[in-house]
Amino acid sequence: MPSLTLPSVVLLIAALHSVGLAILLGRRSGEPRKARGFLVGLLAVMAVLLTDMAFQFSGMPLTSVAAMGLVGSLWFAIGPLYYGYVRCLIPERAAWEPEDLVHALPWVLQLFVVAAILWSPVVDSTTLEAGGKLLSFSFTSLYFLQTVTYALATVWLVRGYNARYRQEVAGSADDQLEGLNRLTWLFAVYAGMMTVNMILVLARGSVLQWLDYFVPLALAAIVSMIGYTMLRQPGLVLPSLTLPERPGPEPEPASSPDLTPHAQALRELMETERPYLDPEIRLAGLAKRLGLSERLLSQVLADGLGGSFYDVVNGYRVDEAKARLADPALAHQTVLAIGLDAGFSSKASFNRVFKAQTGTTPSAYRQSASSRVPTLAVAPLSPASGDGASKPVRKLVES
Repeated sequence: MPSLTLPSVVLLIAALHSVGLAILLGRRSGEPRKARGFLVGLLAVMAVLLTDMAFQFSGMPLTSVAAMGLVGSLWFAIGPLYYGYVRCLIPERAAWEPEDLVHALPWVLQLFVVAAILWSPVVDSTTLEAGGKLLSFSFTSLYFLQTVTYALATVWLVRGYNARYRQEVAGSADDQLEGLNRLTWLFAVYAGMMTVNMILVLARGSVLQWLDYFVPLALAAIVSMIGYTMLRQPGLVLPSLTLPERPGPEPEPASSPDLTPHAQALRELMETERPYLDPEIRLAGLAKRLGLSERLLSQVLADGLGGSFYDVVNGYRVDEAKARLADPALAHQTVLAIGLDAGFSSKASFNRVFKAQTGTTPSAYRQSASSRVPTLAVAPLSPASGDGASKPVRKLVES
């Protein structure tokens, strides 16, 4: 007898949430248009699946074989739509080619199986019931493989973008990049849940009853996380990520150059002119100021300073922030103001990078530094060359 259960209520709420998000995104304008289209399609598909599962949990499942087949085939659209959404957010990957239609093959295959069952003259209700378990296991296995494959492909795609980003950029796009990473790992967690599901099914030989709730509730969690992110930080759901164009190939040097003079020149530039204070600093601009090619500067950073462009620039920013946080004369400034003055683009990126390099938060570092004031004093600010701004001396001196 039909009854409204707690899981069905949760799934119906998530389905309505998904519909609302799809309508909201569909009415937005501007870039990235293709990524928005994929996300709207993904949310619409999720809404249909969540509604179907809610009715199943309430004792009102679909009875038509055609309806069950059509709705069931939509599970195979989740992976391609999610991958397409993430791919269209990444520069150089937004263009889709005709061969990309291969991503629709699992969905088309499922539709073909449904059509074959419906219109085959040799398939009757008895045969269909006998093969139901086999069809169910085949469906679960194929969906598991597809979900894991797309999760791995999405992670690989974003990791590659992360690596290139950190070679050329260290600025305001950092928060958007972090949003892209969250969205990627969100689907990876869902694929991990599918893996646990599949392992339990194979170990037991049949589906556990509570596993029926496992996957749709995980799907509802994805919808909720996307909605929460849109509410708190809309730019992280549809970030406008950019990267400079790749330079043409450079001729290989006849011999390995001596990087020591270039590394010294780079250190002097960073310490006197402090270009890292610009949140939009890029590898190309820094290379131009040093009179080096981008390739050679990347080599100087890696071999001479021991890190990528992203790591080195943020290292200087953290040093700048540490000196400012420890300066009693700047005690009236907020932690956020100090982070922005040090070249970070937002509080989130400041906290994340600072903690990654120091093991503590900026606020905790300031408190720790203030407790050492009786025994240590910070050298006063001295004028910097160029813009006339004050520059904190990077070492503490004994009082």
